[in-house]
Order: sequence, then structure tokens, then C-alpha cells
Amino acid sequence: GLTYTYWTNAGATTAYGTPTAATAGTYYIKGTTAAGCFSISPVTVTVNPTPTVTITNPTPVCSPSTVDLTAAAITAGST
Repeated sequence: GLTYTYWTNAGATTAYGTPTAATAGTYYIKGTTAAGCFSISPVTVTVNPTPTVTITNPTPVCSPSTVDLTAAAITAGST
């Protein structure tokens, strides 16, 4: 039954119009009832860096031989 609005400050005076695109930082969510009562709570957003995936193609094999794609030599340098 709450209506949520998003803010960049604790006093809920500066609206945050695009919460789906939040960058790292602290934001505030205000929940308001139909009667006008409200509560404001902070949320801290942490944005982790995108991992790097480095692939070294394995040596070709003939069937029925297989290749272990989880071998460290194949993904060396990945984060």
C-alpha cells in the first residue's frame, strides 16, 4: 500500500528521476501511505566492475576426445 519515490538527499527535496540507472552512492527511498504518512530510508548502491574474460582457444581434438573448458590455461588472465 505504499507509493515509493526516490531521492538524492535525506530530506527528500531533490528527486532522483532514474533509479534504474543508479551509480555508486547513497540514495533515499520514501514510502508514502494514502493518508500522507511517510518514512525515508537510505540505500547504499555499490557498483562492481565488469569482469574481464580472456579466452585462449584450446588445441583442436578429434572425436571422441574432449576439451576441458574450465582448465586454467583456457581462461588465464580473466578476472
